Amino acid sequence: MPRQVIAALVVCALAGLFSASRASADEIFTWTLPASPTPTAAAPPDFFTISGVSFTQNGMPKTGDFDFFSLGDGGGFDLLFGGDSILNEFALASCTVASCGQVYMGTENAPTFVPGTYTFSGEGTVSSGLTGNLTITSNAAGDLFTYDVKTPEPGSLLLLGTGLLGFLGFARKKMLS
Repeated sequence: MPRQVIAALVVCALAGLFSASRASADEIFTWTLPASPTPTAAAPPDFFTISGVSFTQNGMPKTGDFDFFSLGDGGGFDLLFGGDSILNEFALASCTVASCGQVYMGTENAPTFVPGTYTFSGEGTVSSGLTGNLTITSNAAGDLFTYDVKTPEPGSLLLLGTGLLGFLGFARKKMLS
């Protein structure tokens, strides 16, 4: 086997290994709500619900229900779609600022969203065990919410890289014997 082919295999294997450790895809959710919404349901002092919210998941339009939790309930939010909790986000345990997981002020019956960026830890079907950033931006239509969850790519790149390394080792052994 020519040395150029072996060198190309080494480069491919190393590229596969290094890219597998850094590869990630984003799950991006966006929705718009009034700055001071009227909740569909409220359970003071724990949470309030807004039903029938249009949102997009990676550009695909959907409709779901949102629960927003108070700090006493861990802070954060939950997105329910088709009876499934696809995002169930809570403030990070390492958060030391009193308001880091609280995305609204006021009462659960009359909340007002607080613009800013919040980091959450996920427990939903899309975000389980992952962290994401929620950014709330005020505009004329209300508050724009963008939630970005970094999800690791499958280990296929790692498998490709280790397979190429194995093939390289086999070819080298064949050349030496």
